[in-house]
Amino acid sequence: MKKFGYGLLLLLFSHATLAFSPAQGLWWNPNESGRGYTIDVQNNVMIVTAYVYAPSGAATWFLASGTYEDSTNTFSATLGGFSGGQCFGCPYSSPVGVNSGNLSIVFTSPETGTMTFPGGSTEIQHFLYGYANKTDYFLGEWSFSLNVSGLISTQWVVFNGHYTGSDGTVYASGQEDNISGTVALGAYYPSGNFFIVGVEDNTGFSFQYAFNLADDRRMLGLGTIYNTGTSPPQPTDPSSGSRLLFPADLSTAAFNKSLKTIDSTKSKSRAERLAQYMQHLARQIGSHHPASQLFGRRASALSNPDPLRATQSVESW
Repeated sequence: MKKFGYGLLLLLFSHATLAFSPAQGLWWNPNESGRGYTIDVQNNVMIVTAYVYAPSGAATWFLASGTYEDSTNTFSATLGGFSGGQCFGCPYSSPVGVNSGNLSIVFTSPETGTMTFPGGSTEIQHFLYGYANKTDYFLGEWSFSLNVSGLISTQWVVFNGHYTGSDGTVYASGQEDNISGTVALGAYYPSGNFFIVGVEDNTGFSFQYAFNLADDRRMLGLGTIYNTGTSPPQPTDPSSGSRLLFPADLSTAAFNKSLKTIDSTKSKSRAERLAQYMQHLARQIGSHHPASQLFGRRASALSNPDPLRATQSVESW
């Protein structure tokens, strides 16, 4: 049965790509500092604003708006160039727009893509400026949900510190919100561009999530539930993560969840157990799945969770 469970994971992680929406905010190419883009999406209507320069060197901006095709993760629209508008401290003056060609983007993940514009193309990525690294995306409070045969399990997790594993990996650390005796870790793995979360509750159960469609506000992937102290099965159940609070929110009077580190001996041993399970899963994903196909055939699992599949995946381990 173990072989069956692993083969099922390979099937879920290959071929077709799950539809997603790109991260909203600032985007850029780090090798082309000095110009950038803002991407915003509302109900599949995307607006892309480009901050670039005219051939003369004068700063200018462009705007493209149209439909984001989530079935193909693409965007294409007419690019409008604008000039003659209102300056700071000046009376209002309506800008003049001209058709400047076409702009298109093929998104390869929620935070990466290729932009094509008149005269060329460039690789773009979501601009990370408020976090030291992507592991720190977890800092704050998140809600993680797992769909097992139509039954939804959810944990609200506060990540308010860091834990360094025995192998040197640094994790965001915390616990379930207002539930003592729980431990949670989260980490980003750049080699495969995916995130893993481990949660150990105080009722004898633990959870493991693997997300490859993610940004600093939402995550999609696969998860599993298992008995604490036993090796976790491969994650095969549809899962998601949603940010509830940002790190700065934790220290406000309303929430009072100040930053801290795992310090008790018991908590450290439990955190290390979670860390080792997470590293094991990361090695399996990294060694068997090309990053471009990671978690690929998950659309059907997310839209039509199969009770038989969920039962078999637990039994196989």
